[in-house]
Amino acid sequence: MEFIIRGKRVTGEKANCFQGVNESIAIDLAKGTPDIRKTIASLDKLGKYIVSDVEFLLPELMELGFSREESIQIKKESIGVLSADELFKKVKRELGGMPFEINRLSTREEEFEGWMPVGVLGHVTSSNDAMLPFFSSVEGILTGNINVIKTASGAHKVAMKLVEKLCEIDESLCPYFYVFPLSSKDKKLLTYMFSMCNTVAVWGSDGAVKGVRELAPSGVNIVEWGNRISFAYFTKAGLTKEALKGLAEDVCVNDQQACSAPQIVYYETDSKEKLLEFAEDFY
Repeated sequence: MEFIIRGKRVTGEKANCFQGVNESIAIDLAKGTPDIRKTIASLDKLGKYIVSDVEFLLPELMELGFSREESIQIKKESIGVLSADELFKKVKRELGGMPFEINRLSTREEEFEGWMPVGVLGHVTSSNDAMLPFFSSVEGILTGNINVIKTASGAHKVAMKLVEKLCEIDESLCPYFYVFPLSSKDKKLLTYMFSMCNTVAVWGSDGAVKGVRELAPSGVNIVEWGNRISFAYFTKAGLTKEALKGLAEDVCVNDQQACSAPQIVYYETDSKEKLLEFAEDFY
């Protein structure tokens, strides 16, 4: 079995994959957190590399059933997640500022607010998005956490390749990444993994969330990213052939398994005839 320990690929017995991990995590936690600006710069470099190296990740994505064209498109879309501009915007909007900064919300109020890493962040990811395990850990490294990733069946090669490349770009990030391609049936190993974490982010069905809750110790926080209902909304001004083709692609590319795949499509009109015409065009 291949897994990643401190950013490096390791081959060993599955039963022994966590040997020494607790000790190394304890040492790395004492060293503090990575510089967020440097981390964002490294993620930006990774995003550009994913697109510039045409063959990078293609074998791993095509092995998951994507065509070459679909795999290239998936790679292109990663730029939107990993670009420095988008990452700085994400930190500012979602967290309000940089880590350890204490800000007063208003001069009229006494409350001050800031944020800190949780420490060790576990990731239990679903199989409906090839890039999800790594993108989940991007949120973890942005917030200065050590990331322990349990990948879904078949998706581990993509996650491992991306983690390896990021750690090659910036070796200082190596201590913040662990990847374990464990099955949900490996309950003993998963229980041990969750015991190392302060928080576990779970992507998947209600059953997946329930399974993690049953195995995780009572003091571990669970962040649920479960089933979501998504929809598309069209106005007359926004109705173009390209937009309809894009919607059809979003519906079909993952057989509507992705959280962002729309289950409902709305068209804004007072005319039943126009509504039926829209439906026919979309069909």
